[in-house]
Parts: sequence; C-alpha cells; structure tokens
Amino acid sequence: LGSKSEGKQLTVGTQSSQGFTSPGLPRKSHDGSSRPCPSINIRDKAQNTIYKGRPHSDLPSRLPTADFGERKGEGPGGPACQGEYSFSMPTSPCVRTAVLLAAGTGSRLSPLTDATHKCLTEVNGTPILEQQVSCLEHWGFDSLIVVVGHRAQQIREFLDHCGTNLKISYVVNPEYQTTNNLYSLWLAQKAIDQPFLLLECDLFFEASLLAHVRYPDRIAVAALQPWMNGTTVTLDDSQRVETFHLGKSGQDVFQAQKTVNIYSLSLPAWERMKEGLDSYVSSGRVNDYYEAVFRDMAADGCFNPEAVSFDGGNWYEIDTLADLRSAERLFAPVAPPTRQLGNEVLLPTAPYHG
Repeated sequence: LGSKSEGKQLTVGTQSSQGFTSPGLPRKSHDGSSRPCPSINIRDKAQNTIYKGRPHSDLPSRLPTADFGERKGEGPGGPACQGEYSFSMPTSPCVRTAVLLAAGTGSRLSPLTDATHKCLTEVNGTPILEQQVSCLEHWGFDSLIVVVGHRAQQIREFLDHCGTNLKISYVVNPEYQTTNNLYSLWLAQKAIDQPFLLLECDLFFEASLLAHVRYPDRIAVAALQPWMNGTTVTLDDSQRVETFHLGKSGQDVFQAQKTVNIYSLSLPAWERMKEGLDSYVSSGRVNDYYEAVFRDMAADGCFNPEAVSFDGGNWYEIDTLADLRSAERLFAPVAPPTRQLGNEVLLPTAPYHG
C-alpha cells in the first residue's frame, strides 16, 4: 500500500499478517532517550472492512478518491479507489503548515477525559494526537500550530516528548469553556501567515488519506450516513462545494456529503475567512462553529473548495465512548489466517498481538 507524492512513491506502511501498519514516531522518554512509538495496525481493506456499519465495497464512487496504488486503478479500496474521476491539476504547491484545534474539554468522552485531554485518548494503544503528528510528518509538513485551552500543559508535554521534527507553536484560548472553535481559530490569526491544513483533534485517520487534501482550497468529505450528524455539503458538477449545511436537517442522505473536518486553505481564502471570523467575534457570536463562516463564504461564491472523498480509506471522528469503541474495531489488527493440514490446525508461527 503506497501513495504518490510529487512523483515519488512513498510507503505509508507495511502490509503484514497483522494488517496495515502505519509509520510510528520515535517517542522521547522522560530520561531523554528515544524509543519508537507503537505502530498502528489498520484492517486490510481486502477483508471488506465495515466503516461505520457500511462495507467499503458499497461506498459510492461519485467522488475522486486518493490513488493508493502505483498506477491508476490499483487502490485497495475497490471501485471507490480506482480513479474514475481525476483531480484538477494543482496550481499551488502542497501546504506545509497544519493548524490543530485542541482547546475544548471533550466532555462527551468522560470519564476518559476527566484527567486527560481528548486528543490523548488512545485508539488501540496509540493516542489520537500521536497518529495525527505521524501522518503530518509522513507527508512532509514542517510546522504545526496548536490552539490549546483545556489541559494545555498535557499537550505541550506530549509533543515535547514524542520526538517529532515538526516546528510546534501554540496559541492559547483562555476562554475555552465559554467559546467554540470559531473563536479558537480567530485567536490563531496572527500565527497563520501561509496556506495551511485545518484539522480537529478528535480525528483518527490513515496517513494515505491526506494525499490529495494537502493542496490549497480542498475539503475532505465522506458519504453521509443516516446516523451521522454535523456539517454537510452539497457539490456542483465539478465536485466543488456549492453549499454548506450546519446540520443535516432536510438533507437527502444519498446526495449530501459529510465534512470530515479537514480543510486546506490558500492565503486568499484565509484572508476572506479572517474577515468573516472578525465579523462573528465582533458581534459576540463566539459560540458558533467556524463552518458558519465557510457557509457564508460559499453562499457569496468566494469559497468553493474541491471535494476529496475519504470513502476509500479508514477514518473516525471520536466524540463519545461509543465512537471510541467503533474506532478501535475499525483500526484493530487483523489476526493472520490459520491453515489446516488434515485434522490438525496450524497456527501462525509469528506471535499475534491483538
């Protein structure tokens, strides 16, 4: 399993009897030594993995998805990955800066978050933040801006000791208990001076999924399922966002696309967004979501990002304990198959850590 980046074949991980293993970060211990962070084992898509209750083979292929193979049509995700649609040729280089919103309390994950920040919640032994940093490093990001608030010191200490080569900077939201992510992003204005990838701290995903969303003015989406909630978008014929819908009320679940909460923004788009953020904050609307500004910009025709489908890979937004259980099933290692010789069952010779 590999992904293309600027003409070079990049190996996202290794395929083994234990499933797909993503690259791990070297983690520094408190004594200053380094040790590898645990790798992530991701279920082999050939096993027809269920993503939030729906098999990959049943996912729609209307949108272009990342080409996971070396040539067109070699992706592991079935029809949705076979390159029936192509992306527009990028006119700008990939973004190299990421902005992570991590100021909230994560109260819906209580009691796990009673003493630990939400982004440090572990999925099969790996913290969400560790996986995100690993994915960013894999694609050559060089800087990360983190908006912190609740348990900010935990995040700082984790990033100090995880061995990342990313240049880390912080923006503090002191009003995190009474404001929403729109206000957190507004506070980060002075720290952002180049195109960037915007993501939230509760997303656990494969590195390969970032392949095409790294170019400016793109948005990660997935087919909307009846049990999903949150912001959705509708697309025009060129697969660009036509409208943002804050909530899916009245939406046709077979036509709308769910936002994954990963966006890339060019500087012109960011300049327009800052104007919208200023307008909301100055009018006291600090409890809104930043998607409200995207909605206004799309309605004005000044932000219509290209959609990148995540249906061909594994990702999960972890808001609740039920979400965490589902994510751990999705990203669980796959036991190697047994072989039978006559009446004797032959177990795999290598140990399986499941």
